[in-house]
Amino acid sequence: VVYLHEKDNFVKEIHQQFRNNLQFINSLLKIRNNITGEGQLKADYQKFENIIKCLSFAYDDNNSGMGKNNVNFKNFAGQLLIYIEDFCKLAQRKIMLINDIEEHSIPTGTAVKAGILINELVVNSCQKSLEGESSGKINVKFYAQNGLYSLAVNDNGKSIYENYNKNEQAELLMIKNLCEHLRAEVNVSYNNGNEFAAVFE
Repeated sequence: VVYLHEKDNFVKEIHQQFRNNLQFINSLLKIRNNITGEGQLKADYQKFENIIKCLSFAYDDNNSGMGKNNVNFKNFAGQLLIYIEDFCKLAQRKIMLINDIEEHSIPTGTAVKAGILINELVVNSCQKSLEGESSGKINVKFYAQNGLYSLAVNDNGKSIYENYNKNEQAELLMIKNLCEHLRAEVNVSYNNGNEFAAVFE
């Protein structure tokens, strides 16, 4: 009886987390809907598919971390990067996607937001920074230090994050919204390539 009660509570918690994350995604989609036209519909739908994949990976039993509300971020992000690599056809374009993600067990809600942020940043590097290039490199790094998580995505393409704080492009508004939800400190730089770094708890 105790086991069934605990299992029922666990299922309820998972459903609540899932609903919370869907509400979060809905707020992101509303942002894009308010600032993009019909020409963006297909691209937005593809990104929405990526976000749904991100959620499914987060709730995959194989990615469960220490504790029922946690995710093994290395496994989770690794699956997501494999999906993005196929989605962006990086192998055909000879763009190397480097996975430099440490193994950490982090809260599911945080993992989902960080995963969607990785999706946005990597797809931006692929479709904008490295647009038209016959080869390139995108590196995704994640580690923990002094109780904080650090996520960085860099590439060797053209600058795409100039005037980040004042830029109102749809892609950047999505990224800003994600960073706000993570309460992340953001640092953007360009030195023979873009680097977007976010530090959060």
